[in-house]
Amino acid sequence: MSGTCHAPGSTANRCTTCTNSDISKVCSVTEPNKCGRNNQNGTKSGEFEPYGAFNATLFSAVAYTDNPVRCANTIFPAGELEIVEIIGRKCNYLFKYRECFAIAAVSHTMRKIILAYRGTTSKAQLLEEFATVLGRFKVSAKVGGNVQEYFSNANDQIYSCAKSCIKDLVNKYPNYRVVVTGHSLGGAIASIASAQLSADNIIDKDKTTLYTFGMPRTGDRPYAENHDSLVPKSWRVVHFRDIVPKLPTLTALSSSPYHHQREIFYGKDMGMISDFIECFEYEDEKCGRSVSASTSSVNYHRTYYGINVGSHCDNRMNKRRKRSDADSDMSHLFSNDTCKRIRVADLPTSGAVRYVYRVMSIISVSLFCVAF
Repeated sequence: MSGTCHAPGSTANRCTTCTNSDISKVCSVTEPNKCGRNNQNGTKSGEFEPYGAFNATLFSAVAYTDNPVRCANTIFPAGELEIVEIIGRKCNYLFKYRECFAIAAVSHTMRKIILAYRGTTSKAQLLEEFATVLGRFKVSAKVGGNVQEYFSNANDQIYSCAKSCIKDLVNKYPNYRVVVTGHSLGGAIASIASAQLSADNIIDKDKTTLYTFGMPRTGDRPYAENHDSLVPKSWRVVHFRDIVPKLPTLTALSSSPYHHQREIFYGKDMGMISDFIECFEYEDEKCGRSVSASTSSVNYHRTYYGINVGSHCDNRMNKRRKRSDADSDMSHLFSNDTCKRIRVADLPTSGAVRYVYRVMSIISVSLFCVAF
């Protein structure tokens, strides 16, 4: 009735006495195009669920840490999120010091299969990312249109492993929904991967949801339209003046970078019951484009739903963060030659970091004995 969206429980929502039939009746008279929640290409996107987006933010946070199992057990109720596999490959030639990395998980209470991609982890990587993206180097997307070369390369390094992993999980849990998610660079990779998984018939587009947070423009207009056909339940969540969704900059050229649908735009205060604007048009000026970047843009990029996504797990686990130029604790598990799927159950202990700790403890004891 008001043309705005509110989270459940929001005090700003004045429609407290309307029933679904009342709202449908009003909409059918005034703006019937808003009732079906269709994308511009006619595909159904469904309703945005803030609680689902909040959980996806936590999934994205788990992908940043070197100990996803311990993090999942820390930030979720016991047994709610089961990390099934870690997927990765050394990407030193793509960017410095870190892996191309994702986690595959299952939540039996939520009945979901989760694929979460790690985002930008260091200043060196961020600078390389911006330099490549701002240079507007594009390559053909496998689903049509063009995407930024940097994002495409990051996805290609581990796509075959992600594809086979999700295929196995979908076959094992055919009635579960698939959630693909990521923050920052992880959101761009999640965008490309979800479209490819749909095009390859690995996932059912009607049972798949994509949540991205602070995602940069990943491809051009043809890619955006093809993506929306392949992944209609797609939500680009943007926090106020976050600068990253504004990059690469939009131009008047036909090859201009372009966001796919739909944008969920939050103001300065962002929580599960905060008001948001849902934009239905491509590059809608009522959402993120309605505000400019500011000196606080980086903080808006880091924080979604009150969570510092990149450091949330380490903070909750009281783990000291590494220098940005340091190898991760899982670097020894991966190679430069090919991606690897590593089942958590196959690790000597429940998590890569514990495995490293065990190995280092053995080495330390050995060195002590030799010295003695």
